[in-house]
Amino acid sequence: MTSPSELTLDRLALGGDAVGRRPTPGAPTPEVVFVPFGAPGDRVVVGREEKQKTFSRAWISQLVTPS
Repeated sequence: MTSPSELTLDRLALGGDAVGRRPTPGAPTPEVVFVPFGAPGDRVVVGREEKQKTFSRAWISQLVTPS
């Protein structure tokens, strides 16, 4: 679990989760974050997070700006 962070969701994944990308220090590409119940264009604060090796799955704790 990490501290809450804000991201913009930009597309939908095949399973229906929204996808956001967050810059990761020292990494050449941004980290992919799958967010259930999100929609492309939403700006959200994610709280609870499960980190995997190549991606994260995070849940919305606050909707900052809806799409």
